[in-house]
Amino acid sequence: RGRPNALSTSTPHHHPIQVHRATLRVNGAPVAVKVARPGALVMLEDLANIRIAAAFLERTELAFDLTAAVDELATQIRKEFDFRLEAAAQDAVGDSLRAEMGPARISVPRTIPGLVTPRVLVMEFVEGVPLHRVAGTAPGLPAAVRRAAAERTIRTLVDAYGIQLLGTGLFQADPHPGNVLIDVGAGGRVGLIDFGQCKQLDSGQQAAFARLLLALAAAGDAPLNEMAKVLSPDQVAEVVDALADLGIVTELTPLGERCGLTVEALRVGAAARMFDSRGRVQPFAPDSTIKRLRTVTFPASLFFVLRTVQMLRGLATAAGVEVSVASLWAPRAARVLGRPLPAGSGSGVLTPPRAWVGGPVPGGLAPADRGWADGL
Repeated sequence: RGRPNALSTSTPHHHPIQVHRATLRVNGAPVAVKVARPGALVMLEDLANIRIAAAFLERTELAFDLTAAVDELATQIRKEFDFRLEAAAQDAVGDSLRAEMGPARISVPRTIPGLVTPRVLVMEFVEGVPLHRVAGTAPGLPAAVRRAAAERTIRTLVDAYGIQLLGTGLFQADPHPGNVLIDVGAGGRVGLIDFGQCKQLDSGQQAAFARLLLALAAAGDAPLNEMAKVLSPDQVAEVVDALADLGIVTELTPLGERCGLTVEALRVGAAARMFDSRGRVQPFAPDSTIKRLRTVTFPASLFFVLRTVQMLRGLATAAGVEVSVASLWAPRAARVLGRPLPAGSGSGVLTPPRAWVGGPVPGGLAPADRGWADGL
């Protein structure tokens, strides 16, 4: 259906959702064609089983509202199979990112008018190597250049998500490494693809999230486990109140009652582990915050915000970079609320040397390396 003679396709696959490279016959432009196969929604049956497992984990291992997260994922997957919704979100986010970051830094494929249906989506073809494979594209680069490139790439991604979450509130909620492309030939430009899982924050959610980010950013560059110690009592209260405004309800577990920390300190730790990206989170550790503080209620509408922050944390950790999204997003959060930026907010980049992010690499680069590393 649609316009079957408009494309010449290649590279078939055998997944519920296929993506083919094709050529527009009218002008020879390369495009990507996303197709939903019949019966693709069968994966919802798997989610029913996952929900049972989530309920079991809630009772036995993780004191967290996991079933709400699975329910939200099921709702979102149903929307993922109407490509008209995906196309609208993709174009809206792409327009916003290009306007604020520039097309040399970020690339989001535009959809092709007239070639979008509920089950077929045709868009510009974005060149690039998936993030998890990019290290093999330039094996001879010096370690300092690799570090600079990694930090700059992570900073670009974090900036892009700050614009989405704290701009229009519409965001692509699936930044796993396969959905992030690095165009080495274009100076390391970052491409963001696959907008099937998008979420819209309303103004109230966005304001509450911005308030929490500012409260966490007040901890400066403190390590994850030290944040509650460096915040003043008023700042701790701000974190706790912001969690409540988001609709997140927590309570002490028996382990938490014996751990020697106040419930307020544990809530600061929980907030940072959920919505900041500094440090590493080990939920299955015997003394983890999630085992000391039970999350009784976690609004399903926030699941994709949580998921996005955790994926950004994972990408940064894999790249050997530690960043604080709370600190990097704090200026934008302050604008959302019409407040000044709190004194003592951190730089957001916790891995030295910080000057390498967006700046020159000490010692310079060989001419063959400059274009790729400078753009990352």
